[in-house]
Amino acid sequence: MKNKQTLIPILFAVILVSLFITLNANYHERFVSVQKKLHDRSAVVLDRQASVRLLSDLLHRHQYVESDSDSRFVATFLCSRLAEGHQPEAILDLKKRDWQIPASYIDSIGTAAFRHRLFRSQMALGQAEEGFLSLTPDRHTPVLQLNEGTGKLTAKVIDSSSKQAMQGVWVRLDRHGLDSIGRPDYTVEGYACTDADGTATFQGLDLQGSYSLLPVHPGHEFGLPNGTVGCTLKDLDGTQFLFQALPHSLRPFTGEALQRMRDDGCILVRSPEDFLSTFNMCFLVFLGAWCLVFILSCMRNGKMDRVMAGLLSCSASMNL
Repeated sequence: MKNKQTLIPILFAVILVSLFITLNANYHERFVSVQKKLHDRSAVVLDRQASVRLLSDLLHRHQYVESDSDSRFVATFLCSRLAEGHQPEAILDLKKRDWQIPASYIDSIGTAAFRHRLFRSQMALGQAEEGFLSLTPDRHTPVLQLNEGTGKLTAKVIDSSSKQAMQGVWVRLDRHGLDSIGRPDYTVEGYACTDADGTATFQGLDLQGSYSLLPVHPGHEFGLPNGTVGCTLKDLDGTQFLFQALPHSLRPFTGEALQRMRDDGCILVRSPEDFLSTFNMCFLVFLGAWCLVFILSCMRNGKMDRVMAGLLSCSASMNL
């Protein structure tokens, strides 16, 4: 029994060290190829030293974006974010909001293709609709009174980062139904503007109707419309729907382009040296923690096997 208690930790340590050596050997073969790509300038690492010119060339060469001008625009934006200290953990992080291009940035220096994408996005958000564009400051009202019934809906708009109420945001009320051939359709019933509490109210609604609310504000997005679609107002009469404002932005790459980018291995989020350094550190921390647990266990039992003492000394030397 005593021999088994001694052999199990030794066997575990041998397996762990063997796995570490095997993984290091496998990574070494792959990293030789990556280092050659970096040397030949057929790959780039997304860090503070990333070259706009090289990144732009690779984006265009592999057709991750539509044109040469788009590649320069995207490369300039990404390198500016990297210079500010932002660092993606993985290629697929480039689809996250931190790496999306703000609408204001596209408005100022965006290419024709990105401006077109922005316009289509603004259309989807209701910012380019004729009814919204015709609204004037003198028509600001936090309550829209209709004469369709006795129903009521309320929208509450807050800033996603500060959680403070947003005043002066137009909220659109849509009524949903079916068109003449039975397809889902909607009509814009009107707009109300949020007050100091970030609230817009719609009264006099048909309890048998189906409605949705959507804030519309240039430079911001609020997610999907919310309301009584799928049921009638009678089921949710008096409900207040909460909307959080986010800066309006666009993804620099499609999902398909990001998948190809990850598979091609020419756009890297860290250098081979950085990866190996992190990998080795994680292994040593894990091994050190295991040694510490075993030492504490031996101290608790008041004994330590000589073989295990030697093994732990060896492990401690590796950590140092």
